[in-house]
Amino acid sequence: MVAGLLAIAVGDELVIAHPTGHTDAVTNTFLFGGPFLFFAAQTWYMRAVMRDMPISRPIALAALVVLAVATLPAPPYLAGCAALAVVLGVAIADGRRATAEEAHADSLDTGE
Repeated sequence: MVAGLLAIAVGDELVIAHPTGHTDAVTNTFLFGGPFLFFAAQTWYMRAVMRDMPISRPIALAALVVLAVATLPAPPYLAGCAALAVVLGVAIADGRRATAEEAHADSLDTGE
């Protein structure tokens, strides 16, 4: 997971340094590979330790691969926004899942 975070930081730095023009493969590798490494490691950990895997993780992994290829002709800032959208999507899905699990636990506690 740490390698994924470092790759994200490098990708962000590349976008900040050169936000316009066409995105090259190196920039996209860091922009999309970083979140991919992070989510892949997190997915493995969740399955190994908690015996659970939210559906948002495999969807995010597939979306990152597709967007990495699709954003090659786009400017780097747009590729960065696409990677950010995937990460935000996972965060929103996790938040909704946690809220639903909490509501379910509360209903079990009150006997409803």
